[in-house]
Amino acid sequence: WQQRFDREKINNLNFTYLNRKFQTEIRADYFLISNYHYLRESTVIPNAVVPEQFGSNINLLKISLRKGFTFGKFNLDNFIVYQKTDFQDVLRTPELYSYNSLYFTNTFFKVLYANIGFDVRYNTPFVAPSYAININQFYNGPEVKFSNYPVVNVWLKATLKRASLFLRYDYLNQGLLREGYYTVNRYPMQDALLKFGV
Repeated sequence: WQQRFDREKINNLNFTYLNRKFQTEIRADYFLISNYHYLRESTVIPNAVVPEQFGSNINLLKISLRKGFTFGKFNLDNFIVYQKTDFQDVLRTPELYSYNSLYFTNTFFKVLYANIGFDVRYNTPFVAPSYAININQFYNGPEVKFSNYPVVNVWLKATLKRASLFLRYDYLNQGLLREGYYTVNRYPMQDALLKFGV
């Protein structure tokens, strides 16, 4: 492309409250984006992607909460984010997403320190970006909105002297609510998969 655009400017103001005693972190971010650069699907040439500059300012508010709970040897870590923009059709983001982890911590046989638990990821439905493989870039393509269900992973992490071991099964709940899921238009996410390593 041979186009000249104005320089993109991003002003950011944030505030963070951290309380280690109560395992709590609250963060608020405000972004003012001027001359936003993005890629979109061409209205003239089918299946072509063209660069674009958005003429108005974009406001983005993001509020995140990180909170941990400990019940004896059980731990619950939560990370929840709410974000809102005034031009959702240009800057495509889910309004709410969360990542939660529940795990049990113990030392087995006096030598094996281990964490056993599961993670749950979730985000509200949003118009997903498309991906152009020929230029390795995401772009605003057709307005395809994916409904979303939680994705569950179960895992075991252990330490034995100087060796670290892990065993993880991704997308444990595949087939319960649906057979798969998307986060990018036309690109299904990976099926259930067992991972392990030393």
